[in-house]
Amino acid sequence: MKFYRLDNDPDLFDRWHLEEPRLKEVDDYDFWPLIAGVDVKPIDGLKIPIQEAGAHLSFTMAAFDIPVVATGIIEQMAKVDFKGVSSVPCTVEGERESFSILVVPRLVKCVDEGRCHCTRWVASDGRPDRVGQYRMIVDLKIKAEAVPQEVDIFRVDGWNVALIVSERMRTAIESVDPPGLKFYPV
Repeated sequence: MKFYRLDNDPDLFDRWHLEEPRLKEVDDYDFWPLIAGVDVKPIDGLKIPIQEAGAHLSFTMAAFDIPVVATGIIEQMAKVDFKGVSSVPCTVEGERESFSILVVPRLVKCVDEGRCHCTRWVASDGRPDRVGQYRMIVDLKIKAEAVPQEVDIFRVDGWNVALIVSERMRTAIESVDPPGLKFYPV
């Protein structure tokens, strides 16, 4: 099966850019669990500020690759892989359309280090909590055989910012024709 990294289309220049989620009444909201590849409990009051105005999109990778998606698209995705698709309702600043943060509660250990450029955190980087973990992956490639057959969407274990979809999921997403997305073969 073919797999793709889902990301914003860099050729769409007049798009909006969204910031990380904020929680009403909380200055320092910890949004990292949203991209950690784990289940997230319902959260009330999440708001996504617009960093840069532009064309409003129904599927946007906000800051830190947090997918902000029109609710109807998430429903379509759940038809393909209901175990891999979860969501947390949110509001996008000034928008009336219903949006959610797509939460993918599944990690798959599948990086093909022989086919991509990986760097890892080292002690001299000043982050002892991260030593040995991936610091950067350029031109991500995965071992498709490491992905269970029933999995159509997941985050990469060790490189959680990467959101990966199967050919089946890509087809489901493209069927609702959301502009502004790019599927990079991995």
